[in-house]
Amino acid sequence: MSIVTATAGRPHACTTKAFTCPSLEPPLVLVCLGRDSTTRLQPLESRAFVVNVLPASADHTIFVGGVVAAETGASEPIVFYRGRFTSLAPLK
Repeated sequence: MSIVTATAGRPHACTTKAFTCPSLEPPLVLVCLGRDSTTRLQPLESRAFVVNVLPASADHTIFVGGVVAAETGASEPIVFYRGRFTSLAPLK
């Protein structure tokens, strides 16, 4: 469990169980906030956020699995860069 806080005019906080570290170089963290969360836009508006990791309780079992197969569709990818949605340009 973690608490995510951001300041966009005033402090806002929410709890999340979806927190991970997708990269050590560069150091990145990933936090998932529900679409119906009243505080989900605060990290965007403040352009920064803090994650406080709480002591683990023994009420969950964590499963980590490797990907065996994956498929892609014909739709365009969703790209969020510098605080807004954008699209990718083809490589030349």
